[in-house]
Amino acid sequence: MGGVALAAPPPLLWQQQSEEPAASPEESTASEEGDAGQAPANKAAKQPKGKKTAQAEEQPAEEPPAEEAPPAEQPSDEPQPSEGGEAQEGQEETAPSMAHLPEEQARKMIREEMDKAQKPFEYHGYVRSGFGINGKGGDQDTFQAPGAGAKYRLGNETETYGEAIFVNNWLRPETAAESVFFKTEILLTFVTANNSNFDASDVFTIREAFGQAGGFIASKPDFKVWAGQRYYHRHDTHIHDYFYLSMSGYGGGFEDLKIGSDAAGKLAGGYFGASTNDPLQLTDNGRPVKHVLDLRLEDVHLAGMATFWLAGSRFQGGDLVDPAGAELPSINGFAAGALHTIPEFMGGFNKIVLQYGTGALIDYDVFYRQPADELPTDAAPNSLAFEDAWRFRALDAIVIQPSPMFSFMGTALFQMTDYGANNNSKETWFSLGGRPTIHFTDYTLLAFEAGIDYVDSDFGPSDYLTKLTIAPQVQAGRTFWGRPAIRAYFTYAFWGEEFEGVAGGPTYLNDKAGIGAGLQMESWW
Repeated sequence: MGGVALAAPPPLLWQQQSEEPAASPEESTASEEGDAGQAPANKAAKQPKGKKTAQAEEQPAEEPPAEEAPPAEQPSDEPQPSEGGEAQEGQEETAPSMAHLPEEQARKMIREEMDKAQKPFEYHGYVRSGFGINGKGGDQDTFQAPGAGAKYRLGNETETYGEAIFVNNWLRPETAAESVFFKTEILLTFVTANNSNFDASDVFTIREAFGQAGGFIASKPDFKVWAGQRYYHRHDTHIHDYFYLSMSGYGGGFEDLKIGSDAAGKLAGGYFGASTNDPLQLTDNGRPVKHVLDLRLEDVHLAGMATFWLAGSRFQGGDLVDPAGAELPSINGFAAGALHTIPEFMGGFNKIVLQYGTGALIDYDVFYRQPADELPTDAAPNSLAFEDAWRFRALDAIVIQPSPMFSFMGTALFQMTDYGANNNSKETWFSLGGRPTIHFTDYTLLAFEAGIDYVDSDFGPSDYLTKLTIAPQVQAGRTFWGRPAIRAYFTYAFWGEEFEGVAGGPTYLNDKAGIGAGLQMESWW
């Protein structure tokens, strides 16, 4: 890396530049490459036509000044900055040389400078894929407790799933402030059963299609507005793949509105809507809609970082078109929560979450669930939305890495729900699990995962399910979050009698334990 100098990128525009754009004072030219692909450490920056460096200027014909510099002072091959770090008059500014820096530090500086540069196009994503078998030699089944909102995922995923995120940054003109930006983002998801190539189980969907703008108010450079469909300020536990707060969907709003000092946090607000194409829910008001207003105060400095969340919702029903005379009820909902994170906790973080919701917002999301006044005889209480429903949830998630040899993520969750349908619509879910990881080198590790879910339900089976997994893994980086990862895994799960016949999939329908083993890759970028 010796002798490589960073050059500031040229200004990028929304519209095409004139044929001869004026040179930006921040522009500089990188050193020329040497014979071996390395730039000479002391080569002077290339000068535009008609310019010379101060050292290269010819000496005037008149007498030299009375006081000359000592002969021992030899001029440098590179232009020297004057006091204050600015280039001397007649010199063109050059990027700082990194010839004297260690290679890793030079690489880090290059990455930092690249991150600062405005990128016209970004591509991000997530993908996991692999194949597994059960203990009887057939296709692998997943293990999840009935009534639990999630499952422990290591060695317990049997599909290919991916997200492809495309971001177009509309590049600002020279006349715009540096804080101004516009961007368009599209996120496509795909999921398929791991059967064989070209099978017909592939499903492609659009999960994001929104525009965002920011920096257009000089006094509030961080303030942004957006509209469209998006994942909105989601929070999850990774080993569960469980999004406990996800007001994602169609709508619009604002975010990152500072209300005072940095310690006071930033406001975000949004409106979201969800509907259904079910012809049996068509009313005299049109298709029914779930309206949601979401307000958050985020990044509050409070012995760590805190987020306070408040939301209100209404299902707009009406008289049903078919059958005539029937009614789809209108119901309301309310939700609130607090999330507190201790960053840099033993090399990771610790997050505590408290949530409470009623009516249309007991799921803490925008998902449309048909509203109802009473429970049909053939329906489960959790299949409909009732005004009297409520839910309380407490959660703790922790990631630590006290040494390069060891990392760990753990979670504990308690959730109590009354679906509001009748006297027998309560359900409690308790979950506890963790994934300790032993790192042998920067690229090899051994991961373990153990998790137990217990469900106590008025309208379904009540029991426990425990899942254990061991997975040797090759991954990029000696951290819990290092990816891409390529792993082999062996999973063993067992459950109580009441879950017999409803847990373990068709392979272990009449058993109280099951096995899964296979290979998987996982990556994000």
